[in-house]
Amino acid sequence: MSKPTVHSYFRTRHDLVEEVLERVDRYLRGTVSRVLARNDDTLEALTELAYRFAHDAEHNPDIVKVWLDWSTGVDNEAWSAYVDMLDQMHRSVAASIRRSQKAGRLSAGLDARAAARVFIGGGHTIALTQFAGVSGKQMQAFIHRMVSGALGS
Repeated sequence: MSKPTVHSYFRTRHDLVEEVLERVDRYLRGTVSRVLARNDDTLEALTELAYRFAHDAEHNPDIVKVWLDWSTGVDNEAWSAYVDMLDQMHRSVAASIRRSQKAGRLSAGLDARAAARVFIGGGHTIALTQFAGVSGKQMQAFIHRMVSGALGS
């Protein structure tokens, strides 16, 4: 796309970056929310979500690359928006874990917030691993280990 075309939609670079980050935010939060809402079993839901991270790295690489790049911008103005998005994803995963704890499917002693952080960080690693071109079998083994490790099972 030419620069004049971009500027016809976005007055400044800041406006363009803000719109891209908002789209990535909506996509990631929406994906997490949809997968968790479809399944009451947290182990199954997080496994599905982990596979979704791998799938998106392959089939929606631009969104995932922005996610990965955004996560390293600790000194830029967009960092607080990233932390907000990350916090919301952590809260969504932790709520799913707590529901499974109440239903007796997960240990009551599991720290749901810490487990959610491990899981979302693992999702980040899944995307990086997918971009590195690991085999499907290696990805499957990693996803299994990451989800079971996050959930303490």
